Amino acid sequence: MVRRRSIRSIRSRFGSVCWLLLLLCGRRALLAFLQSENHPEEGSGDAGSDLALTSERAVLPAEVLPDRYDLDLDLDPEHLDTFSGSVAIGLEVTSATPFITLNARALSIDFKSVAFQPESAEAVLNPIDTTEDAELERVIFHFSENLPLGRATLRISYAGQLGQDMAGLYSSRYKSLHGWKSMALTQFEAVDARRMFPCWDEPSKKAVFGLSVSIPAALVAVSNMPSASETTISRNKKRVTFLDTPRMSSYLLALAVGRFDSIQAQTESGTLIRVLTVPGQAILGEFALDIARKSLVYYETYFEAPYPLPKLDMLAAPDFAAGAMENWGLVIYREVDLLCNVSTISVARKVRIATVVTHELSHMWFGNLVTMEWWEQLWLNEGFANWMQTHAVNTLFPEWHIWEQYVVQEQSRALSLDALRSSHPIEVPIRNAKEVDEVFDAISYCKGGSIVRMLTGVLGQDHFREGLRLYMKRFEYKNTASSDLWTCWEEVSGIQLREMMNSWTRQQGFPVLTVNESLDSGVRGTRRLTVKQQWFLADGSALPGDSDKLWQIPLLPGPLKEAANGKQPLALLDKKSDSWQVPANAATWIKFNFGQLAPYRVLYASQNLRSQLSKAVRSGEASAVDRIGLLMDAMAFAKQGQQPIRELLRLLAAFKGEKSAHVWEALNTVLRTLHRTVLAIQSTEYTLALQEAVGNGLLRGALREASTFSAHESDLVRQKRALVMALVARYMPHDREVREEAQKKFDAWLEAPTLSLKQELLPDDLKTSIFRIVLSNANGNTQYQALRRYVKGSDTPQAVRLSIYKALGAASRKDLRMKTLDMAMGGRNGVRLQDIMYPIQGVAAMDPDGAQIAWRWFLQRRRAITSRLRGANVRLLGSVIDCAAGALPDKSHANAVEALFEQHPVPGLERSIAQLVEAIRTEAKFVARMEDEMGQPEMKEVLEAFQVQAIGAVLATAASTVAATQLTHAAQSRYTHISMMALLLPLAHLLARGERYIASLRDVCVFLPLWVLSNYSLTQALALAPAGVVQTLFGTGPSQVAVLSRIFLAERFTFTRTVAVLLAFAGATILASRSGFQRQSGENVGFGSCFALAAVFASASYKVSFKVRLGTPPPHVVLGTVGTLGAVTAVLGLPLVLLLAELGAEDRWWSRSAAVNWPLVIGSAAVDVVYNTSIAWGLAFASPVFISVGVVVGTPVNMFIDATLHGEMPSLAQYVGAAVIAVSFALLVCVPTSRSEMTVHSTSSDSLVLSAREGGST
Repeated sequence: MVRRRSIRSIRSRFGSVCWLLLLLCGRRALLAFLQSENHPEEGSGDAGSDLALTSERAVLPAEVLPDRYDLDLDLDPEHLDTFSGSVAIGLEVTSATPFITLNARALSIDFKSVAFQPESAEAVLNPIDTTEDAELERVIFHFSENLPLGRATLRISYAGQLGQDMAGLYSSRYKSLHGWKSMALTQFEAVDARRMFPCWDEPSKKAVFGLSVSIPAALVAVSNMPSASETTISRNKKRVTFLDTPRMSSYLLALAVGRFDSIQAQTESGTLIRVLTVPGQAILGEFALDIARKSLVYYETYFEAPYPLPKLDMLAAPDFAAGAMENWGLVIYREVDLLCNVSTISVARKVRIATVVTHELSHMWFGNLVTMEWWEQLWLNEGFANWMQTHAVNTLFPEWHIWEQYVVQEQSRALSLDALRSSHPIEVPIRNAKEVDEVFDAISYCKGGSIVRMLTGVLGQDHFREGLRLYMKRFEYKNTASSDLWTCWEEVSGIQLREMMNSWTRQQGFPVLTVNESLDSGVRGTRRLTVKQQWFLADGSALPGDSDKLWQIPLLPGPLKEAANGKQPLALLDKKSDSWQVPANAATWIKFNFGQLAPYRVLYASQNLRSQLSKAVRSGEASAVDRIGLLMDAMAFAKQGQQPIRELLRLLAAFKGEKSAHVWEALNTVLRTLHRTVLAIQSTEYTLALQEAVGNGLLRGALREASTFSAHESDLVRQKRALVMALVARYMPHDREVREEAQKKFDAWLEAPTLSLKQELLPDDLKTSIFRIVLSNANGNTQYQALRRYVKGSDTPQAVRLSIYKALGAASRKDLRMKTLDMAMGGRNGVRLQDIMYPIQGVAAMDPDGAQIAWRWFLQRRRAITSRLRGANVRLLGSVIDCAAGALPDKSHANAVEALFEQHPVPGLERSIAQLVEAIRTEAKFVARMEDEMGQPEMKEVLEAFQVQAIGAVLATAASTVAATQLTHAAQSRYTHISMMALLLPLAHLLARGERYIASLRDVCVFLPLWVLSNYSLTQALALAPAGVVQTLFGTGPSQVAVLSRIFLAERFTFTRTVAVLLAFAGATILASRSGFQRQSGENVGFGSCFALAAVFASASYKVSFKVRLGTPPPHVVLGTVGTLGAVTAVLGLPLVLLLAELGAEDRWWSRSAAVNWPLVIGSAAVDVVYNTSIAWGLAFASPVFISVGVVVGTPVNMFIDATLHGEMPSLAQYVGAAVIAVSFALLVCVPTSRSEMTVHSTSSDSLVLSAREGGST
């Protein structure tokens, strides 16, 4: 709405005519006149031809341009929520006009103060009228005649409000030791400088800024430049004047007023760098300060351009809408993105701080020194900073392998959004200020950064850097367009880039390459690769005109020797399809987009190519970044429908022995997507099938490795552990061991008296996962309320608060989830406005019930939410809508969301909501496809095979580490066991009452080597090989006993005995082949199998020799003999254990004895004692074959015990195997073949139950 105000009568005839014309023409004609002529600023290259005509933009008229602002503000943020100010603007009138139009929003302008002072005349001109346009956020001053050409000064006085919405000049509250305090901060990008002072609020209208501020004497003021002077106004008030800024855009001006602590450093060139915080927090800025110092020096060298300001401040704000803002000389951050305790911080947060700091400081050159001409060129700022942050962090922390993370996070975000029809080109037309916020998205940032990375592969690092240096030198303090950057790179490299790059920046979407292979019949010894491009769409739809899109695609094939200096051979696909000859033996495998340098996907249609790539993944020949690319592409094709979902699961099996934390991150992304999708089907059968495959087959082994901590482990090891725990919290939160361990960690953390001890007991990497596991298993609200109380603590680190916000939604009770959602509404128990999306996300992302609850809550609170976010960054409201509405993949839900926002539109979010609706519909199609495939026999076979084959393959543990850890604990158990056996000696003596209580020493010496070989071989076998393998090999025990019994005991081979032995072996084999407990792979299995065979042979020999030597001895002789064996073995075993420690095999035992679960070890040893004694006792009264088959029965017993204790689901095959073993045992019980087998049947039940120990791991 346009509001007009007459400030004096119109006296001149010319003024009367103008007034009449304006009344007749009306609002539309006036605005059209005011916006009719605009010109790109001189020195912006060929921006005018590169962009849409500026007359299509709602930009300010170019007849009057600013070149300097002198601002004077008066504010007291701790006591007043208003401020006053005045501004003197140095102008250049370039064309005849009676109007001055500039931007202003929510300012009370004193129109009587407005004065125009031409430099060439002493007379001051005052406007005769003023027009305020709230829609376009403008104020227009009308003068009675054309303004004199040349330089002039415009003076304006005004007043404004300190907002609470984190935009413009706003107030931020924080809790200190002396109660609540407030500070004043600014956030101007994109178009909010106009909320602090009237200005030309457009990026191309660069000017110099002088700033003075009057504030309470106890407060500190900081701005872009150092203070030039500080004068006393009164006892409680002072005036701070800052040095002039360089020539820059209005959105880069910054001011902060409050109470600050600081730490500082200085570069070799003399630039002062400070971290400013609320009182008491400065020490937490040391890590960020070090990053800033190093990266500032690096950028000066990389760009060959010195940092042009004398200082760089980085301020941690309690409330800040964005992650950070690159104000020149005063960068403002969220606290969580700048401050940390480096000794306890999670690896993800540590990397986040490093990338945010390097991102913002790269803007000091790319964005501040050289600035985009208009907002549709935003990617020149943000896309480049997105690339540069990763390049700088990779230089500072090469051990992080940050480019692998870039592909998982940044490039994947770009491809996910750009695969929607509702996406937009990188260079998207922006007409007015209200459209600007919509381009601060993954296209401008992540896709922009991805095409910059693509260019490093095309140009090579040297030419790439030379072109950037030329660009900085040529356009410093100016504005540019994309074509200016292309020109610089073309000049230094001689490569024509413009047409290729326009195909990536000016059209929406990205291509998918389909690669086929065939033998070249025309040329012997060659093969022909055919590559076809088409537009990739996430939903797989096709409409007329889709095939018209064409990209110039750098194919970037590899691995090739020519790829030197980071430069790939420039094979360019600039048509729909093409083919190339490749020598048949050129490489064992070939991958396009080698190094994942470009933002497109590749589908390998040839089975041979897919097989070669799978081998490269399995062998580790393909780099981690290429393995990530292959996996993320496979996920996209499964969602789109180009490949069955089961093909994705088969690909997972190729990741044998995967060690890269970033590949784990990609696997985490894929598995979370599959879990969310199968939950949406709402089928318990399908959910359990996937959870069993992933949980039993993948996560148990990975969790075992994650449970092994080291004092000097790398950041990536910690990050991998965090990713494993995040998956465990989703796939198996109700597993007994997981639940109990999480509760133990939670209780210890909660009871710790100090913050430092809390951080030590539960690292930040694991907090969200542990909290989720505990809350999902809690019946009451005790744990929930404990977390709610802790999150309100004034000394609670912000990173921990975010972990709790994300975890609270895991509470299973609906009322608790509603309380979590209500935290988003603020108030005494609420979250800060900047964190409003986290509790909503925590509830909605947990499961379909949480998603429904979050959506209904949003519908009920929509008006209140909109009211709370009114005036704030519209992107914040977009995040809330996305969290509340985006977790229900259902077509009818998509229609409901679409209808809601058609009825209640949100200005500035039209495109974002369209993208949200399309994404929901795409996910709904994937859910339907998943439901269809989950019911197919092929999928069931794949899921079963995934457990047996892919478990160790997908995310295999480091075999040597796991084996060593298991060996240690098994050795402890065994050594404790034989020591406890020695305690039976005095008991046997009492039972014997003076009689002979052991067999002869000669007999003991016969049994001893077999005893030792059996016990220690079994220990090693269980440490190195999967329990299922050991089970299978123990199934051969009855046959060995039968053969030895025939030789030494002359027992007959009857039909019944033979069938029983064969059935026992067959049943054990079936069970092992379908075992859900196989976790290891590799050469250790071979060694473990050898140990298992040795244990089986020793056990068989022991059973038969016992019967041969002792026959049917009295019970006390059996007991005494077994006790003696234990005592002698203990004496002999101690040197063996010490020898293993000396050789290094037991290092983990001795160095981490405090971590041993002694109750479990002693309990296991007690079971061993009873088991061995029972076996020996059974041998005294029954046939060795009978006892041996009884031992095999322990296999199904072990299976059902694990099923009970661990929540594992036995398969049909496992039930069959158990039944076969039961039949074999029944044959011996019901149809005995010798008299000895009919003796004392009561012992057979002991053998059956207690044999579970040797039948499998406990």
